[in-house]
Amino acid sequence: MTSPRDLHCPICGSKSEILLALHFGKKMELPTHPKIAYCPNDNFAFLTDARQEAYDAYYKTVINDYRHRETAPTADSPLALQVSALLEVMPLYFAKSRRVLDYGCGGADLIMSLAQRFPASQFVGYDPSASVESAAALVNSAGLANVGITGQASEVAADKFDFIIASHVFEHFIDLDEIKFLANLLAEDGALYAEVPDAARYDAFPRRAYLGYFDRIHVNHFSPQSLARAVAQYGLGQAGSLQYDFPYPDGGKYPALGMFFKKSAACEDVSSPDLRASFDHYFRDESANAREMADQMNAFGGILVWGGGDNFYRSMSNGGPLSFANNIILLDRRPQEIEIGSRCFTSLSPDEGLRKFSFPVAVTVSEAGNAIAAQIKQMDPGRKIFLL
Repeated sequence: MTSPRDLHCPICGSKSEILLALHFGKKMELPTHPKIAYCPNDNFAFLTDARQEAYDAYYKTVINDYRHRETAPTADSPLALQVSALLEVMPLYFAKSRRVLDYGCGGADLIMSLAQRFPASQFVGYDPSASVESAAALVNSAGLANVGITGQASEVAADKFDFIIASHVFEHFIDLDEIKFLANLLAEDGALYAEVPDAARYDAFPRRAYLGYFDRIHVNHFSPQSLARAVAQYGLGQAGSLQYDFPYPDGGKYPALGMFFKKSAACEDVSSPDLRASFDHYFRDESANAREMADQMNAFGGILVWGGGDNFYRSMSNGGPLSFANNIILLDRRPQEIEIGSRCFTSLSPDEGLRKFSFPVAVTVSEAGNAIAAQIKQMDPGRKIFLL
């Protein structure tokens, strides 16, 4: 069994500083009290206490976040924006037949879109999660003979690819040596495209959830500098970059950073905005907004909180909006007891809580938050709702 991450930077190994201490509930063997650490040498932030085996087991049990299906497939959808950004940077790349790997393909939306545009090229999608079953079914139903889907890394390990896509994958790598695996799969003149959340722009794109960019699933927070350094360790130099923003279910935009790497490109350092300054700005804005929302909720004398998951824990910690709330009644469909610091909560079912109390409802469920709010409004049109 590997050791969990500590405060030593996964890129350069230097001891880093703690920016944020997090607290989450029990979920399989994922860490419950990780910290966000920052390495000024690499301009890189990362989650501590993460253990590779625990995350491997977790990803095998879930369907990976379908980033491209979070909004309708319009011209402004995440998928359309990503494909447009990719083709703008490399417009002539598919002028001849290519062999392409989408490493961490999720629902295979991206490679299906590329495969339809470039039928002379061959595409392989790999994902270690249960996503591959639905992805394979989707590819079969579309009749795309130039796309193959696999959940076995061994099936791609002996192959060589002209182009490898790792879209919103690197932020999940606990062991950055996984980048070496991808570098070894590249043909001599091949290119690697890595796309990650753009951590240097978190402060410009606040999430609805308090400190929403910091969870235990995104274990790496890259600047352009740190992403280039992480990949350069394995002989790949930066050959181009792009930034774009895609719509997110909370109603805002999500910042993305994409970088191209090649064996033939020089491994030079990349200038980058200071992550620490961006995070400090983000933390200040989050604290001010949390205090304002807490004041609004406290005006009612009590608050029903729907959802005891990770967003509830975040909102209860680090000056979050619920950490100031005086009277919290927790609603959750799963009966549970939660202890956060000196405060203990025993959940009620949502139906019982709504029947017994007339307090406003704070919804802390992230993905289904809008649907839950609509459900509450249908049951009680006059009920005040806060989306956290």
